[in-house]
Amino acid sequence: MFFTFFNCLHAKTQIVFYQDHFKGAVSYIGFSSADGGGELTLQTNFSDGTILKKAFLICTAIKGFHYEPNVKFIAINNDTFELNQYNSFRIPIGNNTYIPPPADYNGNVGVAYDITAILPVVNSTVTINWIPEMLPPEDCLGCHYSAPMLVLLKEDLTLPEIGVEVILNDKNNDDTIVFNSLYIQNINWNDPVAMGIHSDRLGGDLSDGYRFEINGSVIGEIRSEDAVTLIGGAVGNFYYEAGNLVGLTDDTTDAFFSGPLPNSGYADGLANISNYLNNNSLLNFNVSYTAQSTSQHNTFVGFTIAYTSNCQTQNVQTPKDTTLCLGETLQLAASGGVQYE
Repeated sequence: MFFTFFNCLHAKTQIVFYQDHFKGAVSYIGFSSADGGGELTLQTNFSDGTILKKAFLICTAIKGFHYEPNVKFIAINNDTFELNQYNSFRIPIGNNTYIPPPADYNGNVGVAYDITAILPVVNSTVTINWIPEMLPPEDCLGCHYSAPMLVLLKEDLTLPEIGVEVILNDKNNDDTIVFNSLYIQNINWNDPVAMGIHSDRLGGDLSDGYRFEINGSVIGEIRSEDAVTLIGGAVGNFYYEAGNLVGLTDDTTDAFFSGPLPNSGYADGLANISNYLNNNSLLNFNVSYTAQSTSQHNTFVGFTIAYTSNCQTQNVQTPKDTTLCLGETLQLAASGGVQYE
């Protein structure tokens, strides 16, 4: 059975921004940028001229008590767009850590855009120019849009069914952020389950890092920024198709997040998490500072999961025996398919 959820589901302590089962592939690519701007070219692993089923841009912005960024320009493959002209899903996120005065910081905003109209076709690489913004107020110098990630979906009926879930953080910045009771349905346990994180402003010293835990198991620490980045942070870039997980940029397909040495210029934000689920679809995921936070510095935006699905698409044929007028309703019944608990 085919299904899509978009804008949005609350799954107890997080937001399932997008959930889909379809025959095809997904490429999850981007970079951290903090207060910086610039241009990077990223591998998609698609063939040139691939028509996309869906394309999303997810980013974040530091906000203050009295100021929030509201204008952002981005160029994708040399075409420039003002993102604020497009519908967005925004999540205001507070801050529970100490902010030394007179700084005006007060958490961040998670932002997601459907950019399928902007990017209907992709090649083997995508170039993103994260165009610098106007300077914010002096007491909120870090109040910038940052950390663009693309979720690119290709539909191909010759490929096996996959599941893709894009999870956005809606919890305040704190010493520990808890994502509880997320159920990943219809997993084929013979294949990898990919998790790519999305963070920003990460790395610099022993206390400025994240420790990650899934279902009670610590699966790594990151205190450094990616090799492919503008300014500090770690993300997990990957491509998933037909049970094959491919790490992109500096990310690998092992079962751990890695980058424990500050300022090493290496961070692996991708992990195959299938062993931590133990054939159980329940996912509990904790993201903690590696030491007690003395001020707001890191931003955890969310994560994306991809896996081979046991959900079977059903072909449905209906006779043209009913006409509906505006405002009328029709009750439908269907049988067949596969029932999942």
